Amino acid sequence: MVRQVLRRTLAGTLCPNVVLDGARRFDDVAAGRFAIVTSVTPSAAQRAAIEGCGAALVVARPGSELHRWLRQGGAHAAVVRPDGTVMRSGRDLSELCTALPGPLH
Repeated sequence: MVRQVLRRTLAGTLCPNVVLDGARRFDDVAAGRFAIVTSVTPSAAQRAAIEGCGAALVVARPGSELHRWLRQGGAHAAVVRPDGTVMRSGRDLSELCTALPGPLH
């Protein structure tokens, strides 16, 4: 019998509403928008793509709760929906940026 290897993924789970930068929580920063949570420093083009979609960008600093959460899920970044649920996660930030919906009005 061959056992199928299950990939760990954060998709379908809730993003933790942790305190960021001392006072504000994730939900306050995301403010009902799509968000990219990443442990990788985004390039200028990636930042522009994220901002162009009206999404929030949260960089998870090493040692932070969000950084540990990403690592435990086997990801470097995650796309979080406005309701706080992870839509998609993975190791390629550029690919995840393309998963954001188009410019929001």
